[in-house]
Amino acid sequence: MERWQRLILLIVGCLIPIVFVNVRFIWNNVQYGVAVMGSFPGYEVVHLTDEDLADHPALVDLIKNRKKVLRTGVLNYFVGHVTKPGTYSNMPFSPDEEAIFFTRNLEYNGSNFVVAVTM
Repeated sequence: MERWQRLILLIVGCLIPIVFVNVRFIWNNVQYGVAVMGSFPGYEVVHLTDEDLADHPALVDLIKNRKKVLRTGVLNYFVGHVTKPGTYSNMPFSPDEEAIFFTRNLEYNGSNFVVAVTM
């Protein structure tokens, strides 16, 4: 075996563990929001209507369908749909939606919700 071939084998051998560790880290750090019944004292309450749900499709999956809604980011979207199809919403939250809905109490049809971010 020539010297350059040994060098390639050495490089590939060193890269495999690095790639494996990074893929496991990414897979285990997918962030999503879930609707939890309840409210935080002192937080502003957003009274949601059917029009609000029509304007923000991610809320339909979050509140009505009780699905996990992925946070903004291509990686979150890709990993969530590849690993567990059907348990996540097809519509991730936009950064603007996160700013509104992750920091307030939500009320819809007499039920109070908060959005909890989890992995």
